[in-house]
Amino acid sequence: IKKEKLENLIERGKAAEREDTRLDIQDTSNSSIIKAPSSFKGNLKEYQLKGLKWLDSLYCQGINGILADEMGLGKQFKNFLLAHLTENKDVWGPFLVIAPATTLFNWKKEIEQFCPSLKVLPYWGNLGERKVLRKFFNPKYLSYKYSPFHVLITSYNLIQTDEKYFHKPYWHYMI
Repeated sequence: IKKEKLENLIERGKAAEREDTRLDIQDTSNSSIIKAPSSFKGNLKEYQLKGLKWLDSLYCQGINGILADEMGLGKQFKNFLLAHLTENKDVWGPFLVIAPATTLFNWKKEIEQFCPSLKVLPYWGNLGERKVLRKFFNPKYLSYKYSPFHVLITSYNLIQTDEKYFHKPYWHYMI
């Protein structure tokens, strides 16, 4: 690579890093600015904003992706992503959160705290209780602002136990 090309690439990389530190993130689909959702009640760190920018870029291109981290991205970031999808993309779910059973109550509490406009359906309990909750799984009534729920929270074990029921809804995002 010629020295000029290499210097140009380095400068573009530095410019991209500076862009990533802004709270308003460039939307690659239509060059408009993505505003931090007003429905989100919290703040994000710089590395979380980079993750959001990447996920948003994938979303705008219709590409699936997995954002992995070493226990640090946090529930707050994932709540920000859900608020971003509802407010800036008009995507109201349903969203599926699969987490260890020990964290389910914390997930519910944090979504209600950081994204009070989202309706949460905690999917746990005995067989009879879960059967009642599945009545809300009708895809005809999901994906709208006034749906019976926007976010369903459950455990890894219950996903395996009740797997056939989780195929019915079209999940817009899984966390």
